Amino acid sequence: MSHVSPSSPQSPHFSHQIATERYAHGRPRFHQILLPQIRAIIGERKKALAVDIACGTGNSTVALIELADRVVGTDISPEMLSQTPNLPNVSWLLSPAETLPFPDHSIDLVTVTMALHWLDRSRFLPEVRRILGSDGWMLVISNRFRAEMIGNPAFHEWCRNVLYARFTIPPRYPDTFTDQEALAHGLRFVARETYTNPITLARDDLVVYFLTQSNFISRIEEGSETVEGISDWLREELDPFFTNELETFMFGGWIWYLQRDVQRDVQRDVQRDVQRDVQRDDEWNAPEGTTGA
Repeated sequence: MSHVSPSSPQSPHFSHQIATERYAHGRPRFHQILLPQIRAIIGERKKALAVDIACGTGNSTVALIELADRVVGTDISPEMLSQTPNLPNVSWLLSPAETLPFPDHSIDLVTVTMALHWLDRSRFLPEVRRILGSDGWMLVISNRFRAEMIGNPAFHEWCRNVLYARFTIPPRYPDTFTDQEALAHGLRFVARETYTNPITLARDDLVVYFLTQSNFISRIEEGSETVEGISDWLREELDPFFTNELETFMFGGWIWYLQRDVQRDVQRDVQRDVQRDVQRDDEWNAPEGTTGA
């Protein structure tokens, strides 16, 4: 999911084979539960072509099969794409999010799931507008670990004061943007929704999930921690919270729905027509013999 440009504060940490294998198997699947909400906004009819940007190992891409006849997942990490499944009507493409190899206005649905913070929005949003069809949709989907265990408020305090105090978030782009920023790039917000999804995990499953977060991967890659050392520490710290073999944790996020700003398209067309009329009038009013006739 490596989409930060070389000039950004720090590149993301999903380019090593072992890290991508953990990512493929350790990330909870939540995408299917969002489909009813999404269909209620964008319609029940399947789209012809959907593109999932910064698709990683393809978890979010596979869910789009129910929303489109053909699906393309793009990512800049060959290691991530090596973990994607081989499925009918789904293809995978190595490509930066900011320079996509699709014709203008050719895509019906563009999605980016849990990856906006790795993208240069000043280049990515205009690119989405360029490839999006006139009735197309862009969905920005987030799913965050909320550091909450059902029935045990002490877990949240541990996450805040111990876990994420030790493993801090590496530098990356903000994962939100405003109506004004969208409009500046020719897109408009149509709707915003939030959701929560509880997930039941065993202790070792939670350890593996933590090891898919960039907080932990960055420390491993810089050499200050090892996978084994972090895993052992996490198991010891988590043991008191797992009074049962399985415990339930809260995840959640948002779905943003955007489309091309049609008003901007109309204004552009009007401006083009005015310029054409002015040019035509200038040609009509030019002195005889100066227009090349």
